[in-house]
Amino acid sequence: MKIDENLQHASFIISITVNNMSNLPTTRQFKKLSDVCIIERGWSPRPIKEFLTNDENWINRIKIWDTKNQTKYINHTAEKIKPEWVKRSRMVYPWDFILSNSMSFGKPYIMQTSGCIHDWRLVLRPDESIDKDFMYLLLWSQFMYNKFEQTAAWTWVKNLNIGKVKIIEIPLPPIATQHKIVSILDQISLKISTNTTHIRSQLDHLDELWASSLSEVFEKWWWETKTISDISHKIQYWYTGKTIENWKVRYLRITDIQNNNVNWEMVPFVKISQEEAKKYELNIGDVVFARTGATVWKSFLINETWKDKIFASYLIRVVPNYKYLKPEFLKYFFQSWKYRSQIFADVVWAAQPNFNGKKLGQIQIPLPSLEIQTSIVSQLDEVSQTISSLRSQYTAQLQHYDELWASVLDQAFCGKLVQE
Repeated sequence: MKIDENLQHASFIISITVNNMSNLPTTRQFKKLSDVCIIERGWSPRPIKEFLTNDENWINRIKIWDTKNQTKYINHTAEKIKPEWVKRSRMVYPWDFILSNSMSFGKPYIMQTSGCIHDWRLVLRPDESIDKDFMYLLLWSQFMYNKFEQTAAWTWVKNLNIGKVKIIEIPLPPIATQHKIVSILDQISLKISTNTTHIRSQLDHLDELWASSLSEVFEKWWWETKTISDISHKIQYWYTGKTIENWKVRYLRITDIQNNNVNWEMVPFVKISQEEAKKYELNIGDVVFARTGATVWKSFLINETWKDKIFASYLIRVVPNYKYLKPEFLKYFFQSWKYRSQIFADVVWAAQPNFNGKKLGQIQIPLPSLEIQTSIVSQLDEVSQTISSLRSQYTAQLQHYDELWASVLDQAFCGKLVQE
C-alpha cells in the first residue's frame, strides 16, 4: 500500500502553478476597508421570553453558536425572534459578511438569509467596487488574518477592534481583474478539494481496515471467554490530587493521552509523598482506562518504566496477570468493537458518560493460549505499523494542500496571480 500516485501528480501540478505566480509582476492598488464596506458591530440584546419563538416565519436571531458548525454560509438559525424586537437589534441581509470574534477569531461567513446579529460579530456590507467572492477569499487569506491579529483587542477574549478594522488597507484591483482572480482561485480550489476529499476517504478506509482487522481477531467464538477480573492481578482506582507546576511526581490524566502517546513535558505534577506515590506508580504492562467523559472507552498500555509517574482522576489501572494474558493482547482488545460494545452497553449516561472498575472487571474477553496471543500481537503490530505509516503520509499530504492553498491566496493578494 502506498500514497496514490495521482495525488502526488496533482500536488506537483498545483505546486508548479503556485511557483509560476511568483514570476508575475506585482501591481496593487489599496483602499481602506471602510472605503468599500459599511462596517458595523452586531447588536442584539437578550430578548425577554415573550419575544422568542420557534416559528420559522419569524426573524432569525444569529448567535455565536449558529456559526460554530457552519462553514461558509449562514442560512439558518436555531432561534427566531418576533418582529417587535427588530428595532432593538442590528439587522443583517443576504451577502453581508460576518466576522467572528472570540471563537474562530477573524473567520468570515456569508449571510444567505436576513436576521438580527449578536454582539460578538462584525458586519461588513461591501459595495459594488468589490466582487463578493473576491471579498470572501481575501478575508480568508493569511494577509487579512495578520491584519486582524495586529488590530485585535483583548478583554477576557480576543476581539476585533472595529475602529482599527475600518482603516485596514486591502488590495483592490479593478473589478475585471477581481473576476479573473476568483476564476483562477476557483479552479485551483476545485483541484485541491477533489484531492483532499479523496485523501480523507482513504483515511476513513484505514479506520475501517483497522476495525476489520481487530474484529477478525476478537470475534473468534470458539475461544475460551474470561472476564477482565479473571485475568488481572488488580483493577485499581485513581489517586485524587491537585495539579501543580513543579514537583517530583508527574500526574497522568485522560487528556494527556493523545494518539496513543504521552508528551511528558506537558504532563503536570502533583504533590504527594513518595510512600503514597508507590501505591499508584505505573509499571510496564499496566493498562490505564478512562472511566468517564467523551472518551470513556480510551485505554493506554504502559510500555516503559515510568518512575515517579502516577495516574490521576478518572483513570482506572488494570494490572494484567501474565499467566493468562499478554498486555499487548489486552491493549488491542481494548481497541476493538467487541470491547467497546460492552462498554457502551453498561455506560451510565448522566451529564458525562461513566463506567466503573466493577463493570470493567465484568467485561468478557476471548482468550486463546499465550502462544496464539503472541502470534496475534505480532500480526496486529505489523498491520498497525503499516496503517500508521500510511496515515502519516496522508495527513502530511493534507497539510501540504493546506499550505498550497495558503500560498495561492498569498500570491493572489500580492498581485502575482494575474496581470492587471
